[in-house]
Amino acid sequence: MYALTLRKWFYDLWDNLFFAFLINGAFALLCAIPLVLPSFLFTTSPVLAYLLAILGFLLLFIYLAVIANFAFASACGETFNFSNFIPYLKKSWKVGLTFGIIFLALQFLVSVSVPYYYNLDSLLGMFVLALIAWFVIFWVLSAQYYLPLNAQIEKKLFKVLKKSIIVVIDNALLSLFLLALSLGIVAVSTLTISLFPGVFGLLLLQQVGFKLVMKKYDYLEANPQNLKKKLPWDEILADEKQRTGVRTLRNLIFPWKD
Repeated sequence: MYALTLRKWFYDLWDNLFFAFLINGAFALLCAIPLVLPSFLFTTSPVLAYLLAILGFLLLFIYLAVIANFAFASACGETFNFSNFIPYLKKSWKVGLTFGIIFLALQFLVSVSVPYYYNLDSLLGMFVLALIAWFVIFWVLSAQYYLPLNAQIEKKLFKVLKKSIIVVIDNALLSLFLLALSLGIVAVSTLTISLFPGVFGLLLLQQVGFKLVMKKYDYLEANPQNLKKKLPWDEILADEKQRTGVRTLRNLIFPWKD
């Protein structure tokens, strides 16, 4: 499953490379709202600067929720169509806004609580810091499924949060695998000024990973008697493996010659 996830992600990203550059470039420009523009207002109006930064970050998360739908369409082999932007925005802006609010709230709580308990210099302080660290790790792992759940199967905010927790508990190894790849994508994207693989590559990885996970649940729903048995992954992923295939370097660069 892991090899298929990586291969399908790369092929889908390659097939939508031009659109990925456009989406990533737009994201880089939007980052100027919370990261650059507030600096011009900070000396004259710190409150307005902080407000602009918060609104800018929330706008970024709404944008991410929209792009997650484009990434899911790409993972399904659909043709990239920018005319879907408005329908996707109407569908996902609440989920993206909620995701952004949760992110900012947790960032604030962690930034306040960590220095406080660290300065206690006590066993209790170290224990609470350890709990905070594990909570942050678990939240990061579960957050990988937040936007894929919304794009693929769930529209209600509370159920998206609940199911993302269930998925990460039920698929711990895959969640760690996706996190490791995501960190690699972030590292490479930093070197390319967020243009490649960029935010589209990151969201596409999450969509591909969750799409393959759903194959497992579809199989178990059709075969409940196998719930406690070892899953036949070759059978579960057979159709996806056939659709994804294996491409040569020649096929990647000159697909029309094959």
